[in-house]
Amino acid sequence: MLPSCGKKNAVSRGADNSSPNPVTFSADTCGLPSSILDALSAHIAVLDIQGTIIFVNRAWRKFAEANHPDPDSVCLGANYFEACKRARGEDASHAQKTLEALQDLLNGKRSSFSIEYPCHSPEERRWFSANFMACYENEELRLVTAHELITEKVIAREKLQAEAQEYRLMFDEAGDGIIIRDETGKILRANNIVEEIFGYSLEELSHLKTQNLLHPYDLQSFPIEEINRRCRAGETLRLERRCFKKDGSRIFVQITIRLINPERGLFQILIRDISDKKRTEQELQRHAEILQTVFDNLPAIIFLLDPEGRMILSNRALETVLDLQANEIGGFRESICENLFTEDADKWRFLDLVSQATGEWVDFRARTKSGRILDTIWAFIRLTDGSTLGIGQDITARKQTEEALKKEHLKLQHMEAELRLAQKLEAVGQLAAGIAHEINTPMQFVGDSVQFLQSAFEDLMTLFSEYRSFAERGCTIDSQNDRVQDLKRREEELDLEYLLGQIPRALERSNEGIKRVTTIVRAMREFAHPDQKEKELDDINRILQNVLTVSRNEYKYVAEVETDFDDHLPPVMCHVGEIGQVFLNLIVNAAHAIGDVVAGTERKGLIRVRTRLNGDHVLIEIEDTGTGIPKEIHQRIFDPFFTTKPVGKGTGQGLSIARSIVVDKHGGKIGFESEVGRGTVFRIELPAGERGG
Repeated sequence: MLPSCGKKNAVSRGADNSSPNPVTFSADTCGLPSSILDALSAHIAVLDIQGTIIFVNRAWRKFAEANHPDPDSVCLGANYFEACKRARGEDASHAQKTLEALQDLLNGKRSSFSIEYPCHSPEERRWFSANFMACYENEELRLVTAHELITEKVIAREKLQAEAQEYRLMFDEAGDGIIIRDETGKILRANNIVEEIFGYSLEELSHLKTQNLLHPYDLQSFPIEEINRRCRAGETLRLERRCFKKDGSRIFVQITIRLINPERGLFQILIRDISDKKRTEQELQRHAEILQTVFDNLPAIIFLLDPEGRMILSNRALETVLDLQANEIGGFRESICENLFTEDADKWRFLDLVSQATGEWVDFRARTKSGRILDTIWAFIRLTDGSTLGIGQDITARKQTEEALKKEHLKLQHMEAELRLAQKLEAVGQLAAGIAHEINTPMQFVGDSVQFLQSAFEDLMTLFSEYRSFAERGCTIDSQNDRVQDLKRREEELDLEYLLGQIPRALERSNEGIKRVTTIVRAMREFAHPDQKEKELDDINRILQNVLTVSRNEYKYVAEVETDFDDHLPPVMCHVGEIGQVFLNLIVNAAHAIGDVVAGTERKGLIRVRTRLNGDHVLIEIEDTGTGIPKEIHQRIFDPFFTTKPVGKGTGQGLSIARSIVVDKHGGKIGFESEVGRGTVFRIELPAGERGG
């Protein structure tokens, strides 16, 4: 390394001031006169075994004077080893390698060493080549280093490497496969696309000839010698050939062959896999034949009009549907318009549809030549060449079928509504006794409180009458005192303090009972109220709370209920009654499942009801600690009429209807997870906001 490599580097590689005084080197340096060394353009220095510079030639000193603020500090007397040790930054790795190599030279492990390194100045980018060798002078071991400027060589090499890399990238990343072969067909080089096309690795391809890839028939019809001859004559050949892949499958390729190096006999082959294209061509040909057959056998009327409106093509359906004979088919107006439409308005509407040719289907009531009335549908499409494709269909039978299906659909809708109503009535009937019990309990303490209030009122009225009599009757002071004492005794007899304390409590109990009854009645009214035809935005939490209220008698003896409602849920567009019916079915099912588990014990199970927002859907979870659903029937529980309950206890319609309501009518999802012995959780997702259904 040059200790004077650039002004910046001179600081980190300066001379070691603690080095010995400079040693005068002899006129002959390792056998070479100093005059010869001074005449050389290389920067040459001689080091002793401690690394001290004991000789530099004229080129070394001239470079130091031009590139270092203190040239004397990097010439005679400077320690080259220490300069290498102090190197920092990008120079450090080169300096470390140089130092290790110099030690090897001193230890006799090598006789010479070379390294290339950058040595940039603030004004220009430079590279040097450093060569080191060991020699003896008067039996003293010396190290000789020569540094040469190789900037032009490095730049040229980098440019060549960049061009080679660019060529390699172009070669390897070309869209087509590329093979370079010699006169015999031996593959000298191939890119990755060739590897992908044929399935051989690049190593395997290097041991093959192009003849090994070709189908024998193609190879025989156009031998390689003929290909070489024509390419040497200046032709570029473009051929389609059948080839074999490594796995034995056959492919079609398009190849372009040209001579790229006449002296070395090198040929370039561009390869493109056209198997898909060939298959497409064959498929198109087959489809054309099929379409021709189909065209002639289609029940639809198909005809083609030229840009002037003349009929140039038609199929047999034109004859059969319109009751025409082959010799009666003439121009478009004569064959179709005049025969089909007797009214001018229909005729002009039909002709307008043809002129627009938007592809829109339009219905027409038509009359055939024989007088049959047809329901028809027509569409016209403008083709790129200006011609018009006309398509017509006799939809008389379809119209009749549609009318029949409409009637059946209305009947099915009516039956479905009746089934849902029947289930709702069944649910109301099943809940009636429980709701009556739920209402009876608060009404009992309302009645008791009212009876107490009536009795208290009568006592207070009695006392009030005596107060009034006392106030209206005049008397002396003595008699007044006697009367006051009588009233106090009367208050004690009626226990006035007790009445004044209990009357507010009785009123409070009555109010609570009335509120409880009102809540039950309101919830039952909303549940039983028939749905409107249109969906409406409603609060899922409120619907769930109403269902829990009306079904309380179903679960209160077997389960506790935990609710975890998201207070910030958006409303859901739904049929309130139907969604409430779904929730009721699931809660009643949960209560029954828990009842089977806790039967005969004093334990209670748990029903958890949770709501939260899940993306753009509202998620409802109803979880129980019941018996669970066996895995083998998971796929059947939404089937109509399937039930695991005893005969008379379940119809098998609850979950089937629940799925229909959630999925079909509201565009939601319903699913479950269950484990026998641990319980079941049903999850319902309904679109939030006005997206529902």
